Amino acid sequence: MTTTQQAVYEFPLTDQLVGWLGLNRAKAGGELRLHPVVGVRAIAVQNLVAELRDSEASAHTPTVTQPLYKLISASVYRVWAFSEAHDSTEDLLEAIRGYAMPFMAGFTDVSSVIAALEQGMGQQVEYTLPAAHVVNGEPRRGIAAVNASVVALGDATDPAANNLRAFAVRLTARAGRSASQADS
Repeated sequence: MTTTQQAVYEFPLTDQLVGWLGLNRAKAGGELRLHPVVGVRAIAVQNLVAELRDSEASAHTPTVTQPLYKLISASVYRVWAFSEAHDSTEDLLEAIRGYAMPFMAGFTDVSSVIAALEQGMGQQVEYTLPAAHVVNGEPRRGIAAVNASVVALGDATDPAANNLRAFAVRLTARAGRSASQADS
């Protein structure tokens, strides 16, 4: 039987950005396997997404994510295994120091978060990218990004598609007010 859990570690990068390390753990037999995921949480972006989705903001939801192995080598999948016969602690710490920490340190503001989201580094980018543009003072870009996501839905009417459309309406209203204020 395999069991899976996650441990999350966070630390401040700036007053609005938090470094994020998630250790997805799976146990099988006598072996523990870690699949580390590195990320950054943009506090204002996640709060806006939660507000416009009419949900609670999770204190641990990252905005940008990337599996640690992809920072090391984009083409080679990797987990760190631990058992009585094998201890990957030093190797994992070296990977965190050499790849995860510099990756997180590269995020200095919301613009750097936007650049990563535009490269597909994140979950639910259809929500976070438009919100990041609004937070960054670019409401028209936020509207354009959410409209592109809605167009990509086509005729879909499933709950996820309907949730995105409702988010788009709320974001457009919020961003439209911001754009009007910027014009005055």
